[in-house]
Amino acid sequence: MAELACIVWGSSGHARVLRDLLDDLGGHIVALVDRDPQAVSVVEGAPVLAGQAGLSKFLETWQGERLGGCVAIGGARGADRREVLDVFAAAGLDLP
Repeated sequence: MAELACIVWGSSGHARVLRDLLDDLGGHIVALVDRDPQAVSVVEGAPVLAGQAGLSKFLETWQGERLGGCVAIGGARGADRREVLDVFAAAGLDLP
């Protein structure tokens, strides 16, 4: 896998797993997105963006490499995961 900068939707346990996986594959997380305004980043140096509005603001100013999007939402929330994938795809993010 070539170096891939990723935005991860979700900022807790599953995000830690994706952080470790991306590290192993040569990628890195540049931001996390969470609908919870109290969410805390599990990735040093990666901000937590406030929902879709925060994601949009981040993407407007992003000047780095091409971005991928990964979903870190667990449990029986398949509809939420699909919704986030649609948001990422509409924003033009790669979906590795």
